[in-house]
Amino acid sequence: MSAPMWKPRTTKLQTYEALYLLNRCFEATLVSFERLEQLRLFRSEYLNEYTVILEHLRARANEELTETLCENELSEAAYFDQILRGIEKERQDPDDVFLAAQARKRELQKQAHTLKETLLQQRPKRKKR
Repeated sequence: MSAPMWKPRTTKLQTYEALYLLNRCFEATLVSFERLEQLRLFRSEYLNEYTVILEHLRARANEELTETLCENELSEAAYFDQILRGIEKERQDPDDVFLAAQARKRELQKQAHTLKETLLQQRPKRKKR
């Protein structure tokens, strides 16, 4: 009987470090192309083409990878926002709910009064006989 396959969850730090290392390796390869060009042994048009291809690949990879990271960060932010709202709700003073209800009642009364005045102003005036 074999042991179950278990993989530890990748941490956020490991993810960002991996992306950093990927870009660092791209940069090291680009520097190597520059050094090869300085040797003047290889045709520079080929080395320039390889540089462009590599920069294009790096840009495409970063675009895709950071898009995924952005989606994950937004999802995580929403998750923790929900938890934070729960914590704040637990800490809320019960009297705050009562005070908020009173304030809302006054606000609705004011809106009703304003609406009533507006309707009275729009009402056609009766002609006197």
